[in-house]
Amino acid sequence: MNDSIQSSKSKPPHSNSIYYVSSFFIVVGLLIRLFHFLNNRSLWIDEQSLALNIVEQGWLELFGQLDYNQVAPIGFLFISKISVSLFGFGETTLRLFPFIVSCFSLLTFNWIAQKYLHSSFYLFSLFLFSFSVSETYYAHEFKPYGVDVLVTLLSVCLLHNTLRPDGKRKIVALLLFGVICPWFSFPGIFNLTALGMALLYAHFRGKLDIPLAKLVGIGMAWIISIGIGYFLVIRLNSNSEYLREFWNDNFLVLPHDYVSLYASVQLLLEIPSGTYFPSEWGALLLVSVIVGADAAWKRGNDSIFFLFIPFLLVPLASLLELYPIYERLLNFVVPSIYLLTAYSLQNILHERSKLTRMLILLIFLWPCLSLSPKLVKPFKRQEFRSVLRFVEEERGENEPVYVHYKAEIAFKVYQQILHIDPKDHFIGSYDKVGTSKIANEFQSLTKGKRAWLLYAKAERSEQMALLKMLGRPILRKTERNGASAYLIGP
Repeated sequence: MNDSIQSSKSKPPHSNSIYYVSSFFIVVGLLIRLFHFLNNRSLWIDEQSLALNIVEQGWLELFGQLDYNQVAPIGFLFISKISVSLFGFGETTLRLFPFIVSCFSLLTFNWIAQKYLHSSFYLFSLFLFSFSVSETYYAHEFKPYGVDVLVTLLSVCLLHNTLRPDGKRKIVALLLFGVICPWFSFPGIFNLTALGMALLYAHFRGKLDIPLAKLVGIGMAWIISIGIGYFLVIRLNSNSEYLREFWNDNFLVLPHDYVSLYASVQLLLEIPSGTYFPSEWGALLLVSVIVGADAAWKRGNDSIFFLFIPFLLVPLASLLELYPIYERLLNFVVPSIYLLTAYSLQNILHERSKLTRMLILLIFLWPCLSLSPKLVKPFKRQEFRSVLRFVEEERGENEPVYVHYKAEIAFKVYQQILHIDPKDHFIGSYDKVGTSKIANEFQSLTKGKRAWLLYAKAERSEQMALLKMLGRPILRKTERNGASAYLIGP
């Protein structure tokens, strides 16, 4: 039976109370995202590094290897550059696209959950997604991880429409989505692979009214688009020694003893980490995903089972050292975990009493409820902006500012955002041995006069060691999350 027909026939219409509660979840979820977007926290090092590429690189240069050890899909970079060109260089401008994407993702998730889940389980999944710490955070993060989530959700919508007998513009929608997707989301390739497998399976089961030749043609167009994107972007950035070392411990290896087996299992349990559930819940969530996928397979619900396929593809890609298993890179499976978990509970508890269902759902909701205070508090990662503002407001005329080398990227970004004259600002040299080189450079530049020392992303012990080596009085200081500044006396 066609899964879209099944979902509409087997799922009872939602009551008015369900409608009001779901609307409340959506509105509050959107308001929370808006609150954090307007709160406009300071950019942190990863955002700063990517932002510098937007302003320093030309349009064509974005196709090559990015500076500052960054990598991002071309589509995301282009939309961000257009936003900066139209509205200027600033935090809200850079985060505007991720914010819009996050809001649209919430509405899309609601549409999917309505199609395939009964009332209480629909509300359960919608609550998880609306008040997800990760999805709220990535709504105001200048990174493409929120786009990855939207691509996953749009893939489900596309499959649902394609399998419907009365689905509209199926071929055009499939072609455009598959060609554009790799340019906006790297893990979107997993979704495309899963989508292709689901469509072929549906065709051979007689569920799809698209001729095989056209399906093959669509698939070839997808492969060409992925190939071009690989050679222009991924291949170049895969040569980065820094990125290879950074992700080295996040690739699966075939177990050859108990130690490697334990390490592999632990890494697999990291797959649900993007949900912000406690790590102890990893195994339970994965079991729920498998149970939900099994139930979808038995009931012929292709759109829900489709969500499970990337859970098989990601470990395979990790074994081949093509994709690391790491929290932010797995954000794209977060909606799949919520939907499959809700679907598995729906199939397990459908004959249980209402009280039993509510108790079980509350147990699963508890980790999310315990994290709810985080949703109404501003996120803080690296408050360099407020530290730099303090320095510029307090420093005297011609008073030099020595920028520690770890604060170079942050200073370059906020020097432009805050329109700071770079005169009398000196960026320090890299010192991999210790602090003696930095201390000598600071003394030489300041010539024993009052001067500011500006830090970002430096350990406190490292700061104290340098201050002790300078042996000069500290007249003023300010410290914020991940940033600090000291006025050093003569």
